[in-house]
This record gives sequence, structure tokens and C-alpha cells, in this order.
Amino acid sequence: MPLTNEQARQLIDIGHVYEAQRAAQLEYIRSYRYAARWRQIAGREYFYIGEQSRGARSPETTALFTTYCEAREVLQSRLEKLQARLEEMAPVNRALRLGRVPKLPARILRALDAEGLLGRHLRVIGTHSLFAYEIAAGEFFQADLLATTDLDLCWDAKERLTILAEDGGARTVLSILKRVDRSFETGKLYGMSAVNDENFIVDVISPRQEDCSPATGIAGDVAAAPIPEVEALTGEAFSAMAIGEDGLPVQIVCPLPDAFVGHKRTIAEASGRPMIQRRRDAAQAHAVAAVAPVLNATGNLYREAN
Repeated sequence: MPLTNEQARQLIDIGHVYEAQRAAQLEYIRSYRYAARWRQIAGREYFYIGEQSRGARSPETTALFTTYCEAREVLQSRLEKLQARLEEMAPVNRALRLGRVPKLPARILRALDAEGLLGRHLRVIGTHSLFAYEIAAGEFFQADLLATTDLDLCWDAKERLTILAEDGGARTVLSILKRVDRSFETGKLYGMSAVNDENFIVDVISPRQEDCSPATGIAGDVAAAPIPEVEALTGEAFSAMAIGEDGLPVQIVCPLPDAFVGHKRTIAEASGRPMIQRRRDAAQAHAVAAVAPVLNATGNLYREAN
């Protein structure tokens, strides 16, 4: 079903605000994540950002301290104002029925994006990819193609993920999931997936046969299930804004449409796969293939920000 003119206009408007919000968020993650403070050591004061020392107190470090704190405060204020604007627009998005991504996966993807993990380290490879394709194509898919109780994420990095906390220590993917829903735990399904009390499953999948350990390397974290067949979904990626059921935007980084179609057609022909799943895979492939020429012309390639 094609988007109406009013829906398209609203998506353009919210897209401008969201782009600014994500740019500010990325700057915060890269440059201002950690608070500045003075630490007393052996009778002298030292300027610290997080756990990294920038030197003993001096006119130069005092000036750097002031500049950093002021810039961090300005950026935090900008982020708050942009978030408030997005929340003001949310009711209109819901009224226009633009909110398509279920609340839980939308919140998970936002949390991963806020940590700088989405796209750079993790990408969506399953049914949730369709939410990006449909918005970019300007045409909603049938609801039965979108229903799912799991979120499939692909990790294809050659090094372990490092998720830094405010104190400079390392955190886990599971800790991010538990921040969204405290009931998430690992080990309920082959020791790999994270599953919550409502049986919503988050899978981290790797095309590398040896990757059956936590992507962060931290014991107890979500482990990466080795499935070589997803190799076809790595490489260049597609990126688009979708809207959650709560009316707020969510970025989705997923395979290129042609790669998604090829993968779905391949597994739809796999004889060992249940027929009901094979039919669904084939239907998803058909739906995305129908809009692939439009998607390929959008130029919505994921590009890592410098």
C-alpha cells in the first residue's frame, strides 16, 4: 500500500530532525561521553576525562577543563531539545499510522544505535529489515510479512565488540538488552540467544564458523551463533529510518535489498526447513524484489560516519 502524500511529508519532516539528533548523538559518543573531573593524587590535582588523565592542574589544563565541560553541556542541551521535538512529533506519526516497528525491537535498536554499535558492528538481517525497505520504497508491506517474535542481528567484525561504560570499563550486549527489558537472559536457547519473559528472542549471528563465543569476549554475554549462510548478507549495507509503534524514529541498518532477496530465496528452497517458514521466506523475497529497483535508486547505502 503506497504512502499518502501526508504520510510522506511527515516522514520528510521528522527525518530532518532525526538526522540532526543522530549526528549530535554520534558526536557525544565519540567526543563527550565521559564527564570531566579533577582527581586528587599524591597531593596534586589531575584533570581526568573518564579514566584518562590529561595532566596535572595548570592554566592550560584548567582552560581545557572549562572548554570541555561547556561544550559537553551545550551538546547535551541540543540532544535534549532534539529529543523533545521528536517526542512532540510522535503523536502525529501514530495518528498517520506510520508507527510500524514493534515497541520492544524498536527500543533495542535505538539502544544499540545510541552505543554506536548499529551498522558499524551489528546489523539487522531478518524480518525487521522489511521496515527499512518499506519506508524507503514509500510502500507498506502486508502485515503478515512483518510479524515475528525475534530480532536477528549479524556480527561480522574481526575483533571483539568494546562497549564502554561511563567509568571507562567494558559492558556487554546483554547489559544493553537488560536496560531495555530487565527480564532478558542468555542460555535459554542453546546458550546463544537472549530471551525475555515474553519469549522474545534476540539472536547474534556470525558467518564465521569459529564465532560461537560472546561478541564482547565477556563471559555470560550473548554469544554469536555461527551460521555461514549469512555471509551473503554481509558487505555493503542498506540504512533507513523507520517509525516505531510509539511514534519515535528508529534507524535500521540491514542487507542490501538484492542480497536479502537472494538469501530468502535460497532458504525458501532448503528442503530441511519447515514448509510454513519456506513459504513465508518466499513471500518476503517476492515483496522486497518488487520494490528493489526503487530501493536501489534511493542511494540509502550505510556509510560509517567519520
